[in-house]
Amino acid sequence: MATSIKVRDTTKTDLEKLQANLFLKFGKKLSQQDLIDILVRFGAGNLEKLILEQKSNKISKDNLADIFKLSEDWGVETHPDDVDDILYGGLKLT
Repeated sequence: MATSIKVRDTTKTDLEKLQANLFLKFGKKLSQQDLIDILVRFGAGNLEKLILEQKSNKISKDNLADIFKLSEDWGVETHPDDVDDILYGGLKLT
């Protein structure tokens, strides 16, 4: 029995491109379900490489820009030397 999973639009597009490239290479169409099965088995069989790949992923410029947009100016003056104390409980702002 198949189970549905949610994937990002970009992942779906990549899956479709991979499916098309494999069809061109082998002349046989793999269903996306079969292709995901193959990819999961491949990842499970190459776990160390998968972990290294994931560790080496960097934040994209778009994601980094989104993260910077989350910052706010609270109007509190701080010195760089005080940041650790403020964040980790040494100094209380009141």
